[in-house]
Amino acid sequence: MLLHKRQIVLILAWLVLIFTQAIAIYQGEPYISSCFPVSRLAIALTFWLELIAIIITGIAFILTATKQDVTEHPHPEDKLHSHQQELSTLPEVTDDITAFKQTQAALQSNQNLIHTVLENIPNGGVFLFDQNLRFILAAGLGLEVVGITKADMEGKTIWEALPPETSSKVELPYRQAFAGISSRFEAPYGHRVYEVHVLPVRNDDGEIFAGMTITQEITERKQSELALQNALQLLNLHIDTTPLAVVQWDCHLCVTRWSSAAEKIFGWLAEEVIGKYIQDLHIVYEEDMTAVAEVSDRLLSGQEAQIIQYNRNYTKDGRVIYCEWYNSSITNEEGSVTSVLSLVLDVTERIQAEKALRQSELMVTEERAQALERERAARIELERASRMKDEFLAIVSHELRSPLNGILGWSRLLRTRKLSPEKIEQALESIERNAQAQTQLIEDLLDISRIIRGNIRLLVRPTKLIPVIQAALDTVRPIANTKSIQIISRLNFDIGLVSADPERLQQVIWNLLSNAVKFTPEGGRVEICLEQVETNVQIQVIDTGTGISPEFLPYVFDRFRQADATTTRNQGGLGLGLAIVRNLVELHNGKVSVASPGEGQGATFTVQLPLLATYSTLTPEEPLIQRQTAWDTKVQIKGLKILAVDDEPDTREFLKTALEQYGAIVTTAASTREALKLLQLVKPDVLLSDIGMPNEDGYALIRQIRALSSEQGGNVPAAALTAYTRQSDRLQALTAGFQIHISKPIEPIQLLKIVATLAGNNSN
Repeated sequence: MLLHKRQIVLILAWLVLIFTQAIAIYQGEPYISSCFPVSRLAIALTFWLELIAIIITGIAFILTATKQDVTEHPHPEDKLHSHQQELSTLPEVTDDITAFKQTQAALQSNQNLIHTVLENIPNGGVFLFDQNLRFILAAGLGLEVVGITKADMEGKTIWEALPPETSSKVELPYRQAFAGISSRFEAPYGHRVYEVHVLPVRNDDGEIFAGMTITQEITERKQSELALQNALQLLNLHIDTTPLAVVQWDCHLCVTRWSSAAEKIFGWLAEEVIGKYIQDLHIVYEEDMTAVAEVSDRLLSGQEAQIIQYNRNYTKDGRVIYCEWYNSSITNEEGSVTSVLSLVLDVTERIQAEKALRQSELMVTEERAQALERERAARIELERASRMKDEFLAIVSHELRSPLNGILGWSRLLRTRKLSPEKIEQALESIERNAQAQTQLIEDLLDISRIIRGNIRLLVRPTKLIPVIQAALDTVRPIANTKSIQIISRLNFDIGLVSADPERLQQVIWNLLSNAVKFTPEGGRVEICLEQVETNVQIQVIDTGTGISPEFLPYVFDRFRQADATTTRNQGGLGLGLAIVRNLVELHNGKVSVASPGEGQGATFTVQLPLLATYSTLTPEEPLIQRQTAWDTKVQIKGLKILAVDDEPDTREFLKTALEQYGAIVTTAASTREALKLLQLVKPDVLLSDIGMPNEDGYALIRQIRALSSEQGGNVPAAALTAYTRQSDRLQALTAGFQIHISKPIEPIQLLKIVATLAGNNSN
């Protein structure tokens, strides 16, 4: 028994030494810190664990020794006899008792020390439990932190002392401790997290008689781990979603990271690239390999930490792309470069845009120069056009004033009533001729306006050319006779039909013939030929006139162009006739050309029109020749009541006189309001109305009339007699309610026919 006491003393002394070392390490003793350059807390915890294990071993040893004390003396009488024998050695026993008391005091002191140590275990606790999972011991500062005491645990099972979520977590490892299995796990307790070590406690014979639990709070560490995990997840999310490719490669140029953006940019999947060397991927454009190698050397050697590089790369499918590489070297704790992290941006579109921009800038420069040249040419052309306009306006003024001179002059002479009958006839012919010339000038101006706007409309039908040509010849022959010009016609009467507007085609031939007569001197010759050339009809007008210079020949058919636009020119006209000819011929799908050997040698104009392939089954249309000036007619308008509306007194008087000569009863009105009043009084058979009138125009008049009942004259036949001659004007008149649209000026015979037609009395 004495031996056991001495052993206990030695054990306690050892425990004190270990405890002292643990405290020193935890508090950071200099010599300990210098010897062990690691975490003081970790070493202290190790000593704490050793201390607790030794405590348990010592307790087991004492219990075992006490048990042996009892079992070694089964016969107390023998022991008593032995003690009686020892009474003789009482002084020695006295000494032993003294030593025992000293040992007992030391043991008590060590027990107090152990108790203090256990109670002050920081940030956790130590627990002993038996096979029933009942706590035998509970100690540590961690108990107070969670708000429990030793009394709350000692003597109670885990189900009684712990929350359900904790007891269910520790039950299995506690039971495994009695099977000799140590466990380490994490368990929650309230809002805290603990790292738990469960291990068996054995006696000297190796028997497990208890289990021990050591806990350490790791709440802050878990929060740090969670924050680190979240940060890593966020970083990986950025890496996966950024348009920049993330590529990492080690010191041997072996790829260790390849983001999803890298897969999109280069085409290789991560599993195809990671672990392979960059040079094996053939990712670098050949001409850029040297520069890329130099950058890699500077980064891996530590010469530079960051390098931005621009180079060309290959994709998996062999395309060449342009990339910017933002390279950064990664170092370890010793400062040695371990790898290179590269952020790669595909700038192919930007490079291509820059190239396109540079190209466009070059093109802009060239285009600017061309634009300046075009502007200069346009300015020259504008100046030329301005001169032509001025010349044209001067010509228009001349061509309009010249006929007016004859008209006004002869009119004033007629008013003197001193002219002979022959002179009166000559005066009337001159007035009529000059008025027709003015009418033609106006028609040419209107036609060229329609041509410019593209508003020429053709009434196309199968047409025989012989009547068209003969009508044009009849028109120009009187003028030719006055100049003693011989007109020869060579016409093939077997020519088939063409698809044409007869009136417009007659206008073409009349323009060519009148042009030839105009520029042919007295005693000259004008010839017109009609023949078939392959599948076309060919009309030629040949004259022996002044001819055309080679310089002016390309401009013959241009608008407002004349070979002689000076004030000393020999011939009049606006220079529009041939431009109208070309446009009308082209509208008929034909061609017109001119040839002349030179000035003074005449000219030949040629028109070709396509023949109709099936002309034999078609009925030709005769042209409408509006040149009749005779007053002999079978038109019957006698007794018709006519209401004529015009704001011009001369026009009203002309209409009244012309129609009354054939027996019509004519009432005139100067305005829309007056016409509406007379409509109810006269109840006319025919209405003739001007369009352009003050206050209310002719459109307003016809709309108000059409709104009336039949008994009030709402259905009276009406014709618009106007100087507005555009196609849109005609459509507007018909839409408003007029049956016929007539352009001013109008010949008397045409007026009679229109009135008879509206009244239904035209027997011609």
